[in-house]
Amino acid sequence: MLGIVLIVPVIMLTGASGFALSKVRRGLLVDSKRKRMPVIAANGMFILIPCAIVLDRWAATGDFFIVQGIELAVGTLTRTSQLGSVDIQFHIG
Repeated sequence: MLGIVLIVPVIMLTGASGFALSKVRRGLLVDSKRKRMPVIAANGMFILIPCAIVLDRWAATGDFFIVQGIELAVGTLTRTSQLGSVDIQFHIG
């Protein structure tokens, strides 16, 4: 639980700084990222964080495999969409 308390503000600051920097830049990469970020943020807030809290509580009993599977699937989806922007950036840049 301490990890969530520490990492969520850092992730929020990272997102805020990226949003602020994107105001002065234009282009396909920035527009694409701007469209994806609300979905990525919603996945984190409404799926990944609650799953992490449930997993933390269930870890002692060992009954957490279903929730862990959901968390891994959404995390993979989020990571895959982020990797797409890296691939585009390397091709353009």
